[in-house]
Amino acid sequence: MGVYYKFINPETLKVVNEAKFAGLEILYSPRIELESKYGTIQCALKYDYKNHIYTEYTLDKNSDLYKEYYPTSIYEQNYESAEYITRECAIKMQKDMEVNETIFTDSMDDNNCDALIVEIS
Repeated sequence: MGVYYKFINPETLKVVNEAKFAGLEILYSPRIELESKYGTIQCALKYDYKNHIYTEYTLDKNSDLYKEYYPTSIYEQNYESAEYITRECAIKMQKDMEVNETIFTDSMDDNNCDALIVEIS
């Protein structure tokens, strides 16, 4: 089973890596496990469909953007989620991965950033 993911640089909001890939099974971990075990932070993204770019993100669960991205009604829910992953979180996660053990930190190094937003759909 594969997962479609995008790695987004939080400083520029540019997609730095994207693919459908079977080797990121760690992203299927329950949300609570990602947060408690690795320290990831759930975030919300705003995407401009006309210009095909991300325009903002937030970690604030009380913001309008967050509430729009994660609606509470089951009829409105989308099947995307986004995690804010710092370098420290990435190193912890990569220790538990059997393949692509350096995918997160390699993407950070290649793009001169200390965190990634990972959008999963």
